[in-house]
Amino acid sequence: MTACISMQPRRIPDGQDPSAPVAQLQVRMRSGEQFDLYDAIVRTDSIVGRTRLAPDAPQQAVATADVAQLKEQQLSPLRTAALSALVLAGLVFTALVVILAALFSGAP
Repeated sequence: MTACISMQPRRIPDGQDPSAPVAQLQVRMRSGEQFDLYDAIVRTDSIVGRTRLAPDAPQQAVATADVAQLKEQQLSPLRTAALSALVLAGLVFTALVVILAALFSGAP
């Protein structure tokens, strides 16, 4: 199901209240450094999150003024539908092959 999730650009806030925690956030700094933050909270002046996906992982905070781009993990309904259709087509094809093989095998 990893094909159903993609990283989508997220607007850097300019005066909003803190967001709800984001499961995974890719941060690209103006310096070119790039890293992931987990359980991240995006505020108007900073972004705070854990450096690893573990409850005891250290927190990291960066100033939003130093951030060039944010991307957050989002579910893609179109990819989910396409992947589901592909899996269903594969199952139908496999079932037809098995049925036809059983019908024409000549075994009693």
